[in-house]
Amino acid sequence: MPVTHGVASSSLVQTAKRVDELVSSALFCQIEYLDSLDRINTKRQYQYLQNRFLPLLPDNVSWKELTYEDLQTAIFKLRKQGLKDSSISVMIRALKSLWNNQYKKGLAPVPPRFDFKLKTGAIPEYLSREELFKLLEIKGQYESVDVWLLLYFFRGMNFKDLALLKDCQIVNNRVYYTRSKTGKEVPSFAIHEYAQDIISRYSCKENDYTMPYVNDSIHKSIRSKEYRVKKVRGRLLSELRDVFAGLGIKEPFRPFYSARYTFALHLSEHPKQDLFQIKRALGHQSIVTTEKYIRRLNMKDLDKYIDESMPF
Repeated sequence: MPVTHGVASSSLVQTAKRVDELVSSALFCQIEYLDSLDRINTKRQYQYLQNRFLPLLPDNVSWKELTYEDLQTAIFKLRKQGLKDSSISVMIRALKSLWNNQYKKGLAPVPPRFDFKLKTGAIPEYLSREELFKLLEIKGQYESVDVWLLLYFFRGMNFKDLALLKDCQIVNNRVYYTRSKTGKEVPSFAIHEYAQDIISRYSCKENDYTMPYVNDSIHKSIRSKEYRVKKVRGRLLSELRDVFAGLGIKEPFRPFYSARYTFALHLSEHPKQDLFQIKRALGHQSIVTTEKYIRRLNMKDLDKYIDESMPF
């Protein structure tokens, strides 16, 4: 009887070890861990990996069994399904991070090189100077336009950071904040007079936030704040699309993010263009990202630049 018990225990240990080495098990644990930290956006990336990528891998595959060819096959199938490379790259980044974590725990071999040549570079979408002036002319008439302009004057700040910006982060007319996307602090900047006018219009004395979108007494958890920001953003985007259409402005794929691209473009047009200074202003971690932002000038501006440069 004791011998049988020993064999059974050994078998259970081996089974547990096997389960611990499964890709699906590591993915499940990672999602549970992120959920406990209320890291909603990061959790969604791993859920995306779980729901779309994992089913295309061999059943119950372990990290030791997973091959580069398996990953290539999964990517090929996702492309056949019509999934864009930018979406596939989100899953690949999550898988790479998870694999590295498992390797550090001794549960996976050295990760392969993830050189799948995915076309992930989003095409920057700018507003021309003429279009920017059109928005300035109707400042104060539409909330969505005011928000777009605020994002522009706030050095391409994203909407989430604006919605969660608190009055205490504005000191001596300068803004101090950390980008939620990267967790890196952005160099402080002075508030432009146009931006100050917009802030004054929307400030709420009963709230600690610069814009009246989040209230700590109502939105107490990180999850509720995330949901509130997403809801407000959707409402404003709907209005902004109508405004763009009315002004004859071609709607960017990401309307609010176009404020960031537009700000970057105008920095790049400075006579003494300095990529390092642009990188600091945008809060980029890599100069490569900055180069991608400004690699495409507005075509009309480019044509004019070339025409003025010709010697005849």
